[in-house]
Amino acid sequence: MAPCCYILFSKSLNRFYVGSCHLDLLQRIEKHNSHFYGNNRFTAAANDWLLFLRIPAKDYPHATRMEKLIKSMKSSTYIRNLILYPQMIDKWPLQVLCRKKYIYFFITYIVYAIVIANISVS
Repeated sequence: MAPCCYILFSKSLNRFYVGSCHLDLLQRIEKHNSHFYGNNRFTAAANDWLLFLRIPAKDYPHATRMEKLIKSMKSSTYIRNLILYPQMIDKWPLQVLCRKKYIYFFITYIVYAIVIANISVS
């Protein structure tokens, strides 16, 4: 299975859990529900975790960047809105969607193109 960022929901806790995965997501959910990761982990508080949302990623680092962005929002309303308004994902900041080294190249390229365009117009 391809890498992804995923959001689980526990009805008994009425809470969300955000994670990233590069292996089989269904096995990952089973491990959360069976307390495979230990009894002191966040997901150990319940065993009724269900997949709420799966967001495909290009690679595992991309999945972890998406996970960090969602966690930084600290809002269950934001997570629910990802389902209601999937276009929100398209509006995420460029640094979430791309690796940092490519962002620098991309921004440099855009600035260079603007400078060239302004020189050509003058």
